[in-house]
Amino acid sequence: MEINKRTNSQKLNLKQIKYIVAVDEHKNFTRAAESCEIAQSTLSREIMNLETELDVMIFDRSRTPIVPTKKGLDLLAQARKITKKIEDFTLMAKTKDGSVKSSFTLGIWSGIASTTIPIFIKAFAQHNIKLFIHELSLDQIQEYLSNNKVDACIAPNLRDYSGYYNWTLYKQPFELKKGIQNTAVSIQDLEKEFIDNGAVVQNDLKSIFKKIFTQNGCSDILIKASDKIQYQCGSLETIKKILEHNGGISIFPKNPKCLSQKNSDDRQSYSVEINLLSPRAFEKEEELKLIRKNILENLKTTV
Repeated sequence: MEINKRTNSQKLNLKQIKYIVAVDEHKNFTRAAESCEIAQSTLSREIMNLETELDVMIFDRSRTPIVPTKKGLDLLAQARKITKKIEDFTLMAKTKDGSVKSSFTLGIWSGIASTTIPIFIKAFAQHNIKLFIHELSLDQIQEYLSNNKVDACIAPNLRDYSGYYNWTLYKQPFELKKGIQNTAVSIQDLEKEFIDNGAVVQNDLKSIFKKIFTQNGCSDILIKASDKIQYQCGSLETIKKILEHNGGISIFPKNPKCLSQKNSDDRQSYSVEINLLSPRAFEKEEELKLIRKNILENLKTTV
């Protein structure tokens, strides 16, 4: 007679799925337990029970911060899908007229968040969709998509996103600015400011910054003053404050509506294609259509 060696082990349950997702998000058992509002010992025990049940190691506990194993990455991708389904299931069960009917997690490139989010966010509230937004760097966008941490991302065409559902939304213009000055400044003034005080550029925007200088025939200036370029991981608001106090230039997104308007000096601008990406479009078709519809219609009204 065969004996089941796991008769005493706890069977897989939804709480365990929730716990491993929390550990992956927080990279720490203590913080994960706090977010789940349970004792760390309970969380650790439940995850160990799950690993025993599946006969697989999900996390490499020898590293700090804690990281998933190769097999753990695959399991976590599925775990996020399961937790998302449970959230939607719960919302559906609680739905009444006028209440939230679904949820949607959206990642958006931090370089365009301030100009893009206002265009579509109101529509989600009107359609009773609970929206979660994460402002992300280019590196984070790739991570969130590959690990199924989001339903979709709005991202620039600056990386290889093959393998995902992809829709072109619009072209995002970027422009050089001197401090926080809003009035038009000639390219010659910008060159002088760059030589005198340098530049502070968000890390994700450095390639666009260089392209604007190159298209203006300023490559020599860029090379000579390259040691005056600082790349920052902070927000654009922080960079504005740095320029306000210390001088210099940087690159910022313009309102996409400006595409329909005449620019005083088009050479100061450079446009990047913005795409809507999704790892599972068939599951969130309504929400994805809502984003595309509102962005495209809003931009058309200015033409």
